[in-house]
Amino acid sequence: MTHGKLSDRLRLQIEVALDQDCICSRTRADQEKRADRLGLTRAEVDAARARRSFDIQAAAAIDFACAVASQDQTRIFVASVNAMTLGIGMGQLEQIAALSSVRSMPSSTN
Repeated sequence: MTHGKLSDRLRLQIEVALDQDCICSRTRADQEKRADRLGLTRAEVDAARARRSFDIQAAAAIDFACAVASQDQTRIFVASVNAMTLGIGMGQLEQIAALSSVRSMPSSTN
């Protein structure tokens, strides 16, 4: 992962993870079309919906995104340290936080 702009693939994985509970068929269909265009496999999309990834950096980015959305400060701190340890830069964390802050999740969500 570079320290600059988030890749479109990672951005979509984060969006899918944050929209995990979304039951809107239009949103899910749009995400699946975008995933196809970006070369994400069905397994990668399913993993993102379960708030996971097969890639350790993407998994850390997803975890950080979900932590920000939960607004649990301890969880955000731990997830940010983990992400930075895995090579995700501060600029990328800020981009992830911006994606996440528009959504709200219960703080008990893992």
